[in-house]
Amino acid sequence: MNQKKREEKNGILLKRFGPIGLCQVQEVEELQKELSEAECKIKLLQSEQEELQRKNRKAHEVSTDKIKRLLLQAKETDFEKLEGEELFKACCFPVNENPETGKWCVSMNICSMGGCEFNDYEFAARRDAFEFGYILTQLGAKPEMGSACPDCYAEYIKECI
Repeated sequence: MNQKKREEKNGILLKRFGPIGLCQVQEVEELQKELSEAECKIKLLQSEQEELQRKNRKAHEVSTDKIKRLLLQAKETDFEKLEGEELFKACCFPVNENPETGKWCVSMNICSMGGCEFNDYEFAARRDAFEFGYILTQLGAKPEMGSACPDCYAEYIKECI
């Protein structure tokens, strides 16, 4: 019967089986090679991820000059004369007057369940709301449409129960 030697190292019980055969040495070498290749791939992927994050940060940086230019363009735009597609190209965010407060709202979200508009920024004047929406649109922002408004979600949960 092959006597197994046991020894403890750093609190871990190790089993010793005697000399390692040539086949086992080759397996260990192959596993070490695979591990080394995997570590190289991980380093490469980490490097690519860092580069993508750097590019993403740079792409989202907006210069003060660009904001000033867009603000001046918004001030020069006559939103009263724009309709349909022209208005949508200028400002893709819904702009509506709140009948209760009389304030103008720019909706940042459109409900994925009921099409409701929510998460509003309020402005005292219609023109201010359109200027805000115009600048966001020209910077490439769009209303978020991937979530439900609180009211529709509550109604949905109520129906599920």
